[in-house]
Amino acid sequence: MNKVGNGTGEMHCALMKTTDGIHYELVKDISEVDGDANEATVRIAKDGTMYMMIRRETESQNGFWGVSKSPYTDWEWKEM
Repeated sequence: MNKVGNGTGEMHCALMKTTDGIHYELVKDISEVDGDANEATVRIAKDGTMYMMIRRETESQNGFWGVSKSPYTDWEWKEM
């Protein structure tokens, strides 16, 4: 997960992929998680399900828990 700008000075999270560690491609813009999301822990289960816990600096500061299946473009988010 990376933080990316949208040209307005606002920052949001994005799930990126790379094959060489130099060139990155956007997988999913995660703008639906507000509150200055800035850190994430990502795990992929044996069945390929991706789980992500995102930490936030503002708003309620509660984290968000996300779940997605490959290709990881459709996510279900719950505020913790």
